[in-house]
Amino acid sequence: MKEEDVSIAFFKIAGLSILQVSVFILFYEAIVEIYVRYVGPMNKVFGFGMQMDYGISLLTFLATMNAFVQIFSSHIPIRVAATFLLAAVWIFYWGNIADAVPNRYLMLSALGMTSLMFGALFALPDIEVRVELK
Repeated sequence: MKEEDVSIAFFKIAGLSILQVSVFILFYEAIVEIYVRYVGPMNKVFGFGMQMDYGISLLTFLATMNAFVQIFSSHIPIRVAATFLLAAVWIFYWGNIADAVPNRYLMLSALGMTSLMFGALFALPDIEVRVELK
């Protein structure tokens, strides 16, 4: 790769990482607002705020790793496997609240997987697909 190509790729990685984390934060805030408005206040889980802060840091790291794989890998199975592996790490991170607040666990797991999938979907047009017509 040329030096210009590498710098452009790193700008793509930064943009894709920001997109994934922004999707998570936007959807999380919207769902919490809807829940509080129609259901009532959420349960207070001890240490949830601190775990959420660390979770955003973890999601930023996972989104950056996902963007790195999506930009530099040209094999679709590697891209899909990396996304699923990173989503599994995200799900296991939230496993300790599954017993106390299963709805919040499901919401956080689904939103994390959704944001990581956004990275995979936005990077797919970079794959060249050639079909030979007969």
